Amino acid sequence: MPGIVTVIPSDRPSYSSSGYGFGVAAMLLTFCVMSTQKGFKMRTNRLIRGSTVIAALAVCTGLLATAPAVAQVPSTSGAMSAAEPAPEPEPTEEPDAEPVTPPPLDPLPDPDPEELDDPLQELDPTPEQDVEAPVDTLAAPARANSKTRPTVFIHGWNRSANTNCSTTWAAAKNVLRDKGFTGRFVTFGYYGGNTLCDYKFAGTTDTRIQEVGRKLAWYVNSLWNQYHKPVDIVAHSMGGLVARAAIEGVNRYGGGSDGKWPARLYIEDVVTLGTPHAGSNWATACAPTHEQCSDMRPGSGFLEWLSYNPRSQMGTEYTAIASDHDERVGRKSATNNWRADNWVTFSQSTTGSIMNHSALRTTKTGTWCGVYRWENMDASKTSCNGVPPLQRAALALYYQDNR
Repeated sequence: MPGIVTVIPSDRPSYSSSGYGFGVAAMLLTFCVMSTQKGFKMRTNRLIRGSTVIAALAVCTGLLATAPAVAQVPSTSGAMSAAEPAPEPEPTEEPDAEPVTPPPLDPLPDPDPEELDDPLQELDPTPEQDVEAPVDTLAAPARANSKTRPTVFIHGWNRSANTNCSTTWAAAKNVLRDKGFTGRFVTFGYYGGNTLCDYKFAGTTDTRIQEVGRKLAWYVNSLWNQYHKPVDIVAHSMGGLVARAAIEGVNRYGGGSDGKWPARLYIEDVVTLGTPHAGSNWATACAPTHEQCSDMRPGSGFLEWLSYNPRSQMGTEYTAIASDHDERVGRKSATNNWRADNWVTFSQSTTGSIMNHSALRTTKTGTWCGVYRWENMDASKTSCNGVPPLQRAALALYYQDNR
């Protein structure tokens, strides 16, 4: 009887036999009383099977309907209002019903990604900015005195675009090995006609220096910087501009959504030999026929784009080496208008030898006169007790602070 809770106040209620035997009625009545008074759940499908279930229900219903001592109390909550608790009656199963297997549920649809909360939106309010992966959570490598870092050698401009990297850098490699450098030496080439280069970017004399710098940035990043390893660079002539362009480009565009530049560079020391940091009048002559010469003209858009001493993400120290007898690059330009962190200009050796543009990357012996200024000096000094260019380069690469 839905909505009705029955309370039996007496241990021996009256009932009507209505055609059933006294023994059966007494048994069923005891069953009903126990179900209500003791709070047992009447799961008849487990206790009584078949026709006995129907008989039990009929007797209980007849007893409750005819007994004068039974009071009916409306219930709104489904709980006993008397002292003894009892659950609501539950529907019974059909007798001997076959078990029914419920139909399988349809799989839940995948959530719409656009409806999900994006935690990055709170951290980065510019959705067009890609989040780089993997994120480098480590601090930049610390500068340190070292002879174990890799060294990248970058050659200069070549009208024929066919530099031999092995012969170009043989003298420099020999000096560094003699000075105890044990790191890996690699040569970076940027002409299709180059030979014996560890890396060769198939460019021409019309490939803009900024693009060559971008290739260098990815080369250094992929081999070392992504593994948190810094490198040093030794560059001759235009090669010094390539190194600066790599660092400048990463500082301006690194980690952008277009993916053109790596997010960071770890270049500790850059030594330039006869690099036209401020341009060269010599480059003006070849500018009409070679884009790289156009970039090296004094006041060119490329040189205006460059910072004086762009620093990589670990800090970069520049040492500029020049010669008073360089036929292509004046000493003011080769020292970046005297603004390089450290610079030296060689006049001649104590035996009267001089150095032209090419000799700056090959001279490794002698005692030299010149003018120099290191970063810890207030003013430049003149000396005739100086080491040659390649030995000076070795000192610049080793010390975290030049001296």
